[in-house]
Amino acid sequence: MASAFDPSAFIAAEASRPVAIGSDDFSMLRAASKPAEIRAIPAVPCKTVAKVATVAGPSAENELSDAVVKLPWDGYLLPWSGSPCPSFIRPEIFDEITNEAVAVSRRWGAQAIEAGWSTIDLFGCWRHPQYRRVDCNGLVASIVGLLTPVRVTALSPTRADLTDHLGNVMRFYRRPMPFAVHLWEAYAMPAGP
Repeated sequence: MASAFDPSAFIAAEASRPVAIGSDDFSMLRAASKPAEIRAIPAVPCKTVAKVATVAGPSAENELSDAVVKLPWDGYLLPWSGSPCPSFIRPEIFDEITNEAVAVSRRWGAQAIEAGWSTIDLFGCWRHPQYRRVDCNGLVASIVGLLTPVRVTALSPTRADLTDHLGNVMRFYRRPMPFAVHLWEAYAMPAGP
């Protein structure tokens, strides 16, 4: 009879080994208030990950490609992701939102455009982020608002599949969001004194 799976023993055994993960993904993972065992995992440079992905097959290679694709929202998203944190939000939350937005854009941006997703579908939120209205949340705001960390694992014209660390799948369905604004508009630094 097989013994029961012990997650703490698994984490302890794996924490000493380097993990093949991109630096952008690792920063996001580390910033998401993970246990100390996860934060202690050393990062491996992205070039190494791309070489491993080449062996894994074409779909993995595309996921980790170093090619830069110009996306319609790059002129807004990239400057905003490097901007200072507004005073109305905690810095760790702002970092999580900006890191997740950049990660989703890099990994799923081109596919989202091909599937007909708009910038509001991906990066929409309520215009006053202090007052959370989930009916205005796009994909990124929905991911950050969940209690369990998830990753986008599939994207179609109507939905995105979100998978947690246990393999449970949740679905985010596209819907009209007439009152939503872009994250970079809602989380912009207020003008004036």
